[in-house]
Amino acid sequence: MSKLLNQSISKATSDIQQCNKLNAYMSSTISDFQNFFKPSKDKEVFEISEACQKAISMLKASLNYHGIELCFDISAKVEVLGYPNEFAQALLNILSNAKDVLSEREISNPFIRLELKKGYKYTLIVIEDNDGGIAEEYVDRILSLTLRPSMPNKERVWGFI
Repeated sequence: MSKLLNQSISKATSDIQQCNKLNAYMSSTISDFQNFFKPSKDKEVFEISEACQKAISMLKASLNYHGIELCFDISAKVEVLGYPNEFAQALLNILSNAKDVLSEREISNPFIRLELKKGYKYTLIVIEDNDGGIAEEYVDRILSLTLRPSMPNKERVWGFI
């Protein structure tokens, strides 16, 4: 009887420890979400791959659920001056949209590739998937010229609106 009681106490203690670990993880996840969606007030130097990892971690379980493979290739560590939370949110939206389209179109062997390449003056972020491309009605909106009046002509870039 004593042996059975000790085993029960040991099992209960183990279960309680597991619950405590899960609670700590959930609390940490809530804090991560709060910080993730908090806008950055000032520009700061941040490492792009870390911001990418934040976005990926928010979407990882959903990608796994939908059977979507995510490949993240970093050719170099790159620090930039900007708004890390906003960058991560924009990337999360792009990856989430890709996931949704891959699921809706029921693509076989779906994948999303995210690649960072450091150039002489710029960092290139390549996002590729096998969903068949952007629907024609959205191309003009997505690839329209983003002009900022304060930017000299040579610094105007193509981007999202």
